[in-house]
Amino acid sequence: MLLLDTEEKEALRLVERLRAAFEATSCAVGEHALSPTVSVGVAVSDSANPDLDALLKAADQALYRAKDAGRNCVKLAWHSSERQAVKEPAVRSDGERTSRDYEHTA
Repeated sequence: MLLLDTEEKEALRLVERLRAAFEATSCAVGEHALSPTVSVGVAVSDSANPDLDALLKAADQALYRAKDAGRNCVKLAWHSSERQAVKEPAVRSDGERTSRDYEHTA
């Protein structure tokens, strides 16, 4: 999903709502009840003309961090032409982060 002209906070709020809605969904396959979950990697850029390949790579890395964190969560990567940083926020259902820690990557 590509969200143009969307602030970080709003993107996280939207993706968290999507994750929660997916988690609340259940279905039956034969006699088996399935409770699906989704892991999401979000990448944000401060550039008016971001490098889409780099942004997709950052989102992919954030997705794998979400899976490594136990799945069913949202992880955020922030990308700029100057540096790439990985945020490890805990995202509440209202989209608010509880942490603003950054881990910088090369």
